[in-house]
Amino acid sequence: SIETFVNGYFFFLECLSGIFSLTTPLGMVGRLAEEKPAFEVDLSWIRVSDASDETLPADFGVKPSLLLAVAASVGLAAADRFLLGAPGQNFTLNNLEACFIVTTWLELLGVNSFRTAVTLLGGLLFYDVFWVFLSQPFLQTLTQVVGHGELVLPKNGSVMADVAMSPMISAPTKFIFPRDNGAAFPYSLLGLGDVLVPGLLVGLLLRYDNAEGSKSDPDPAKLSTPFFKYSLSAYSLGLVVSFAASFISGKGQPALLYLVPFTVGSATVLGWRRNQIKNLWDFTTKTDEAS
Repeated sequence: SIETFVNGYFFFLECLSGIFSLTTPLGMVGRLAEEKPAFEVDLSWIRVSDASDETLPADFGVKPSLLLAVAASVGLAAADRFLLGAPGQNFTLNNLEACFIVTTWLELLGVNSFRTAVTLLGGLLFYDVFWVFLSQPFLQTLTQVVGHGELVLPKNGSVMADVAMSPMISAPTKFIFPRDNGAAFPYSLLGLGDVLVPGLLVGLLLRYDNAEGSKSDPDPAKLSTPFFKYSLSAYSLGLVVSFAASFISGKGQPALLYLVPFTVGSATVLGWRRNQIKNLWDFTTKTDEAS
């Protein structure tokens, strides 16, 4: 069935993202404890890249921290998908798995220029606003023109709200926060895209800080990160404003409507104050540095 396929897919995705997210912090703890490999595995059959003949080591040591990361990831994914009631309904576990997924994406994905990030954010801002605020009147007009099709009209005020509240797919594709206000849907939502897409810009600004700082002082310990700090603070402020707007209006808000102006605006204002607008707009990274 479709439900079985979805549960299996997200179980696999949650396992991988959990391992990816937990390996580093648990490995740091393991290094502090001076852990020793539990056993060794021959990985020399795996090539590092197609451009070279370099392979992984033949005596790769599997440490207890890695085994713990695998066990914890599989256990959490199994609990979320199969053990704790309906999949995705435990909001604490759902949010933990959502953190794992978005952390993995932010580590693997990236944009290579400021103009690319701004274009991406602008396009997704329009997309978000349309499906939240304009989808219902658009579909109503379309229904009147066609003469039928009432079944396609959104039931919760917008297509985006219908998709977010749909019980058909319960998966960690959003952060959910319980609310006690007698609403038909007892959660406030924050989509993973509202974290991932601005996060790509914030990550790019960190690389910009490093590139600009290394021109004056090559010592990594002395590099300052003003664009990163400003954009991260602006993102947090935009998130607060987004939730406040949702609470005051009593309706779901497209988070990017607030996050995009705050993050892009903070970088632009800081660039203007530091006379770096042109440098920021022209900044690009190498392909292998974009992720």
